[in-house]
Amino acid sequence: MNKNKKKKIFFDLIPYFKDNSFSEHQLLKILDKSNIKEDAFFYYFPEKIKSLSYYYFEIIANEAQNKVKEKLAKEKSISKRISILLIEYFISLNNKDKITIFFLNYLSIKPILLKKISLNYASGIWRILNDKSVDFNYYTKRFLLSQIFINSALYWRGARDIEETIIFINNQIQSLGKVGYYKTKLKTLFNSLTKKNCLSKFDLLHRN
Repeated sequence: MNKNKKKKIFFDLIPYFKDNSFSEHQLLKILDKSNIKEDAFFYYFPEKIKSLSYYYFEIIANEAQNKVKEKLAKEKSISKRISILLIEYFISLNNKDKITIFFLNYLSIKPILLKKISLNYASGIWRILNDKSVDFNYYTKRFLLSQIFINSALYWRGARDIEETIIFINNQIQSLGKVGYYKTKLKTLFNSLTKKNCLSKFDLLHRN
């Protein structure tokens, strides 16, 4: 896969994201106007807006991570490191507000996709933090962080104020100190599920 070519295709489409004129119905016309070959687009983004959504939030995650590498290296507290990563992530989203709004509007009608993207992001953060959790702890940490991601994204979408969003993020992260309470609640829920149902719940961790 040519990462530079994939990136170029995405960036060539940014004007359509910004003015909210991009749609799957008009996709072929947009590709033609942008001088993007259909086979190239579908190679990199086979599921259209869904694939573009995954890619956009991956770009933001990588951008944010690169900006805070030094801060992360100096910080020992796990909660503070999570805060640093999340806040920088939302600053990046805020800096690209029109593009972000386009994708969040799309995800607002695709809640399962939003959950998958949030779980991908949460898993990425715990990998960065070298989390060694297994079994129930593994899933609990990712579930809680993914929910903070969703809550923060929806809050930012409504408020469109990065300072207020940062306060909102920090308040949620403080609630992770109560993780024992939530783990107990979740464990009770999971114990009540059959093995088959439990596996179906965690299927959200994988893309279709």
